[in-house]
Amino acid sequence: MPQETNTSKIGALEKSVTTLVTVTVQLRAEVDAFKTDLKSSEAAVAALDKENALLQQRHDDHVRRAEVWGQRWWALVALLLGAVLTLCSGLVVALARK
Repeated sequence: MPQETNTSKIGALEKSVTTLVTVTVQLRAEVDAFKTDLKSSEAAVAALDKENALLQQRHDDHVRRAEVWGQRWWALVALLLGAVLTLCSGLVVALARK
């Protein structure tokens, strides 16, 4: 087998270096594209976090409002029941005096 000459070895190395440079440039371009996608994804996640916080606040406000109206409803029921019982006892007393 003939040995490779230095010129052919250098030519093979030059081809390898050219290939490595091309691959490196492509990888850097892909990394830059990935960084851009990552930044836009981070912005989207931040916006979703903010929207989630707003929705959580609205939900908490709705729950508090429902609790307050529930308390008011039961207070009204108790008041009306008391009024009906007072009216009934007044009628009983009025009928007992006759």
